[in-house]
Amino acid sequence: MFRTILILALSIAAGCSATYETVGGSSVVQKLQAESVYVAVPANGKYNATVYVESGNQTAQAITEALRALVSQVSRGSVPESVDVALARAGEGGFQYLCFPTILHWGERATQWSGKPDRIQIRLDVLAVASGQLVDSFTFSGKSKWMTLGGDAAHELLSEPLRNYADARF
Repeated sequence: MFRTILILALSIAAGCSATYETVGGSSVVQKLQAESVYVAVPANGKYNATVYVESGNQTAQAITEALRALVSQVSRGSVPESVDVALARAGEGGFQYLCFPTILHWGERATQWSGKPDRIQIRLDVLAVASGQLVDSFTFSGKSKWMTLGGDAAHELLSEPLRNYADARF
């Protein structure tokens, strides 16, 4: 009986935390010495025909917050823009680096009753503004816990992996 209760408790505990996976790594070994970073707003994420209207802004905001404690000047765009437009804006603003995120997958589910977790996959490219060269690239995926009482959202999966990435690279 004790064994059954222990197995059940461990199963529930495992379902109570989000999981993350780094899909692509980076070739940069040393930290980037960044004084200023411009964060572009990606196009909104979607899943099948559903477009998640604020997902682009939420992604850019999470990146901005992750960098704010590590970089002197961080600014973000206000609307989705192409990499060329973002590089031009970053150049006009005198920024050193451009963080250009791409939402590869965004799925928001009613996990509390469906049992299906929220899922995201984000690629973050860091470009040197002066040359336009790719300096670093990071791709991660996140999956929410399956044991929830409601109120969880896909954007809540952004902060931990982005904070870890920023701490490691900046």
